Formats: sequence, C-alpha cells, structure tokens
Amino acid sequence: MHGGPRRSPIRSLVLGVIVTAVAIAGCTDDDPKAGPDKTEKTTTTKPESTTTADPNEAIKREIVEAYDRLQKTERKLFEAPDPSSPLVDEMYAAPFSETVRQNLATSKAKGLRSPPRPDDVSAWAVLKIEIRSPSEVLVSDCYLNGGWTLDASGQVVDDAVHTYEGTVLFVKGDDDRWRAGELEVKSKMEGRVGCAEQLP
Repeated sequence: MHGGPRRSPIRSLVLGVIVTAVAIAGCTDDDPKAGPDKTEKTTTTKPESTTTADPNEAIKREIVEAYDRLQKTERKLFEAPDPSSPLVDEMYAAPFSETVRQNLATSKAKGLRSPPRPDDVSAWAVLKIEIRSPSEVLVSDCYLNGGWTLDASGQVVDDAVHTYEGTVLFVKGDDDRWRAGELEVKSKMEGRVGCAEQLP
C-alpha cells in the first residue's frame, strides 16, 4: 500500500504481430513474331507464414491486469476495513498480506474508512515492467491518491491529493495467481505532479 488508508492506473500493452507474406509471380512470352509458340513457366514455392511474438508479452499482459485488479481491490478493502476479508489472501502474498491485515485492523480500530469520494481524481498507471523470472515481476508505478478518509462520525479527516511513485513486486502462486508480495514508495509529492500529470 502507498501509506495509510489507501484511497486508491492502467496502460494497455499492445502485442505486435509481424506477418511475412510471399508473392507468387508468373512469366509468359506469347509474341507471335517469335516463331514457334513458346511458354515459359515459373513455379514458386510459398513458404509457411511465420508469426514472431515475445513470450514475455503474455506475462506483461497478466501483470497489467493483476496490477489494475490490485488497485481496485485495495480501494474496496479500505471502504470498510475488515482484516478478515478473504480479499487479502486473494491479492497479497505472505508475509506482506499480514502487513495489509495490520493496516486494515488499525483503520478499523480508529473508525477510519475511505468510501468513494464524489470528486475522486485517483488514477494509476504501470510505468515499467521488469520480469525477473516466470514467477516474479517488478512493476514501477505511478499512483495519484485523490480520495478521502472519514472518521467514525463521517467527518473528513484527510482529503489531500498526493502523487506516489514506487514499485510493486508481484509473485505467482502455485494456483497461477499473481499477488503483491512487496511494495515500496520511492517518492510522495503533494498534488497532481510529476508522473501523475500524464494520467487520464
């Protein structure tokens, strides 16, 4: 999480496909002044069409989807903090999942929650994907926190807008599901600044 109750970005990856086509050409000579009729035939063998694709593109697509799902789920978790929510184990890998539970428990004990804000400007985006192995990927991200936090009485206790840049380490479990295993905030700036200026 990017610090405190999350009031929680996606860039689509386009898989380029290169297709090679081979033309077949024929040549004939039917000039009546050339004496005996003669026809020259040319036979061209058409090679099989080939498609070249980076095998890592599939992983990148999965990670972008997992990252977007993580942000949306985290926002939902902090709308009404519940450390026993099954969503924690669905989205976070141990031991990081315990840190998330502790944050949810703290928010719940203080009566803090982050429901949707009418003018919420939150947005997020994947800036870079580093595939370390088939089961470990590091995402560099930009996150604009534009929601709010309310106390038990419904009073606004935090509605500041901040821009975060950081990394999220995704690990793939035995069930083939990508989960966040670690999160690090590299920078936190007040307002919609830096990378957030490019977010929709």
